[in-house]
Amino acid sequence: MKSLLRITGVTLVMVLVFASCKKSVPKQVRFIPKDASFVIGINPKNLNGKLAKSNISLDSLFKSALADNADANDVQKWDDLKNSGINFQSDVYAFVQIKGSIMSGSSTTLGAVAALDDATKFEAYIKKQKPGITVQKANGFSFATIQNSLAIGWSGDIVVLAGNPNTHSMLDTTANATAGAAQQQQVLADIFALKEEASVASIAEFRDLTATKADALLWTNSSNTLNTAIPMIAMTKASDLMKDSYGAGFVNFEDGKVAGEFKYYANKAFGDILKKYAGPTVDMGMVDQYPSANIDGFGVFSFNPQLITAIVQFIGLDATANSYLNSSMGFTLDDVTKAFKGDFAIIASDAGEKEVTSPYNPALTYKQSTVKYLFNARVGDKAAYTKVTAALAAKGVLVANAGGYTISPVPGIAASIDDKNVLVASDSALLLDYKAGKGKATLAADVKDKVKGSATAMYFDIAKIMTGFTPAPADTTKTAIHQLALKTFRDAYFASDNYDGKAMKSIFEMRTVNEKENSLASIVKFSAGSARLAKIEEKKANADALITAPVDTVAAPAVPAH
Repeated sequence: MKSLLRITGVTLVMVLVFASCKKSVPKQVRFIPKDASFVIGINPKNLNGKLAKSNISLDSLFKSALADNADANDVQKWDDLKNSGINFQSDVYAFVQIKGSIMSGSSTTLGAVAALDDATKFEAYIKKQKPGITVQKANGFSFATIQNSLAIGWSGDIVVLAGNPNTHSMLDTTANATAGAAQQQQVLADIFALKEEASVASIAEFRDLTATKADALLWTNSSNTLNTAIPMIAMTKASDLMKDSYGAGFVNFEDGKVAGEFKYYANKAFGDILKKYAGPTVDMGMVDQYPSANIDGFGVFSFNPQLITAIVQFIGLDATANSYLNSSMGFTLDDVTKAFKGDFAIIASDAGEKEVTSPYNPALTYKQSTVKYLFNARVGDKAAYTKVTAALAAKGVLVANAGGYTISPVPGIAASIDDKNVLVASDSALLLDYKAGKGKATLAADVKDKVKGSATAMYFDIAKIMTGFTPAPADTTKTAIHQLALKTFRDAYFASDNYDGKAMKSIFEMRTVNEKENSLASIVKFSAGSARLAKIEEKKANADALITAPVDTVAAPAVPAH
C-alpha cells in the first residue's frame, strides 16, 4: 500500500510539473492551423495606449479621413464595428495557410481570429451590415458567407474570418456563389474543429512567443512554405533540413524607434550543421576602409563557406555538383567554398539624382538615379583561389593583369581580383582609393556597437538617402510630403548572430527623428499628414480639370421659321 501511495504521489507531482511547464496561450491561437505558413498577432490595446500618450485617437483619425468621403455611412460603420461585440482589448491574429503538392497544386487559406465578448451582439452587427444575409448554424458555431471566397463564423467567445480565394471566381453568378459558399463553409468548419494538437498552440516555440509582451508578433513555418513554393524540395532530403523549422519574432513601438527581435529555430539535422560550421563575426574594417564619409548604407556578412558544402552533401547533390563543375569549369564546389574566407561586404554612398541630357534630343534633360557602391569578398585558401581563377581565366570570364585579374569588360563596373580580395565597384576611381586604404567612412558609435559581434549586419541611413532624392520645387505636394518624411524617419539597422545551438537570433531597429515621441505616433502623424496633402492635391487636380475641360461649342440646330 505504501509503495502504491508513493508511486501515485510521484505521478501526481510529475503531472502537476508538466502542466505548469506548458504555458497557457490566448484562446484565439487554438483556431490557427499548426501548418500555417505565416501568423501575425496585433495587440490593439497596446497600440491604442501608445497613441493616446501622444494625444492621438484612432477614432478621430479614421473619422477625419472619412470626412470628405462620398459614403457618409462609413463613419457609422466604424462606430458599429467598435460596438460589434468583438473584444478589441485582446490580441487579434491573422494567418496564411499554404498547402499543395506537385499533383494537386497549391491552395491558400487566409484567416483572422479575434476574441468575442457577445455572440448575440455580433450576429446583430453582421445582419445590420449586410441586410438579407443568411446566418446558419453547424457543429456549435454560427456562420455567414460574405462573398464567394470569404465567410465569417463565431461561437460563444471566438470570431473567425476565413476564406480560400483560389477556389472559385468572385464573379456574382449562381454557380460560383453556391460552390464558393460551400467551400468557405468547409474552411470554417475545419478551423472550428481543430484540436489543440493540430493548432499552433501545440508548438512550444509558438507558446513561448505568445508569452512575449509585444505590440505585434510574427510567426513563420519554413518547412511548409518552402515545400509548397518549391514542390521539388519535398522530394529531396532538403525537406529534412526545413522540417519543424520555425521563425518567431516580435515588434515594439518605443519612444524614438521601432524595435524588433526574431529567432530562427532549426531542427536537429540543420541545427547540427549550423553549429558545426558556425562562422566568424563581421569585419567592420571592410566598411571603415570605404573612401567616403557620405555612406548611405552597408551590408556585412561573415559565415563559414564550408556550410554550403555541408548542406549540399546532406541533400546528396555533392557528387552531381562536383561532376558538373569539374567537367564544365575545371574545379569543384569545395574549391569554390575554400577560395573564400567568408567575409563579405557591400557599401553604398552618394545616392541621388543628376541631370542627364537625352541622347535622342539634346534640348531635353531628365533626372537619372545615381549611387556609388563597392563589393568586397575576402580570399581564403590561396591554392583553391589559384585553381578557380586560373580556370575562369581560361574560360574568358576573367582577364589577367599586373595585379591579378579583372572581369571581362562590363559597362559601368570596375573590378579587381587578387589573392587577398575580390572587389567590384561602380567606378575605377572608387575601387583604386579603396585598395589604397584611403578610408573616410564615418559611422555613429552607437551603430557600430549595435552590430559588433554579429554574423550579419545591415544599416540604412534613411534620412541621407531621402535627402539625395529631392522632388522638383514646383511640385509642392511631393515636396511637403518629402519634408514630412525627413522630419519623421532617421535610420535603420539589422543584425543577426550565429546559431547558438537552440536558435539564431536577429534584431531590427528603425529610429525616428523625434526621440521623445513614440514611434507609432510619429508614423501615424506622417501617414495622416501625407494622406491629407494627397487629398488636397487630388481636389486641386479635379478643379483644374474642370476649368480646362473643353466647352461644347457646337451650335444648336436652327429652328425652321414658320
